[in-house]
Amino acid sequence: MWVNSEYKRLKTVLLCKPTFYRILPINLTAKKYIESGQLPNIHRAIEEHEELVRIYENFGVEVIMMEPDPDLPYQTFTRDFASMTPKGAVISRMHVSERQREPVVGADILVEHSIPIAGFITRGTCEGGDYMFLDEHTLVVGCGGRSNSEGIQYLKDMSPRLGLEIIPVMFHGDFVHMDCVGNIIGEKLIIACLDALPASYVDILKERHFTIINIPAASVPDLSANVMALDEKTILSHASNNRVNDELKALGFEVLTVNIPELLKAGGGIHCNVFPVQRT
Repeated sequence: MWVNSEYKRLKTVLLCKPTFYRILPINLTAKKYIESGQLPNIHRAIEEHEELVRIYENFGVEVIMMEPDPDLPYQTFTRDFASMTPKGAVISRMHVSERQREPVVGADILVEHSIPIAGFITRGTCEGGDYMFLDEHTLVVGCGGRSNSEGIQYLKDMSPRLGLEIIPVMFHGDFVHMDCVGNIIGEKLIIACLDALPASYVDILKERHFTIINIPAASVPDLSANVMALDEKTILSHASNNRVNDELKALGFEVLTVNIPELLKAGGGIHCNVFPVQRT
């Protein structure tokens, strides 16, 4: 078993040092920082990433490091090049031209580490940040700013051999990926922007008795939902994410925090910066 949930204990992850990191005007957050001239300090971004590595290792997670590629400025956001399933990785097909080689490079390192590949998206676009396990047998896939209907249909065609039901969820493209607007972080627990999600999906969550930590649309570009479950009771979150962190603590979670302001300038948060290889 590789991954069939968003919150079982992390065993192995894949990360990439932001050696060649730079931001591109490909989402609202990055555009804001580019237009204001507040470009990332790469030295600080590397230090932030090193702290992420330390947190995972201190939690007992095996960290596999990907070799940075000078032509891939967003490679540090390893979440997107693929998504792990119980049968192995589904390799993405990326929307943004500057990121289209990331799945090729990522697939190579999976092969190098004997991590199985279950399939490749070869039509449309479908990216790892849009995959979200609703339960062990059901995968929600966001259709917003990156993944499109054609790519998700290709994934649905693949679903019998993955042993998964695929549920597409539409949302506005400005919100980029599903893990920014509806991030499942515990058993029947989701951080979600209800204003950004379709009523049909909200109804599914309510029918399944999910607890919903609702965030306003204005906080989506700040990556308020983009946190990471290390296990069933431990969440890694942004230090500035005060309201969400307080709500998680009130629900009985241990909340570990980290400051990554330079990495956030690209429009990618903690969840975006990690590719979960295995959860147990």
